[in-house]
Amino acid sequence: MSIIEQALQKITALQSKYKENQKHYWIAEQIKDICRENSDNAQHIFNDIDDDKMSIAEVEKKINAYAKNHGGCCPPQPADKIIRDFFGLGDATAEKPKHTSSADNMINLEDFI
Repeated sequence: MSIIEQALQKITALQSKYKENQKHYWIAEQIKDICRENSDNAQHIFNDIDDDKMSIAEVEKKINAYAKNHGGCCPPQPADKIIRDFFGLGDATAEKPKHTSSADNMINLEDFI
């Protein structure tokens, strides 16, 4: 079983305490989406998520605090950032370094004449 599958299984087990109409249930779904992105995210969340300090309920408290300061709403993008920060993951929207081709690094000898 891959680490992504293990993380999804663990989150689903923690999520089973909540009904589908509860915020916690949908936060768990968003955490699962982050796990599906790559095995690094899945490994980190798998290692950290538990039923105590690193729980779905603790993430919900942080999202709820954001919502209270922003008119009672927390859209998906800020919620995603809150979840990533909570688990110490990198920003999904961060720009990745661009690959430069070898043609970009070539020296034109005519420039020296």
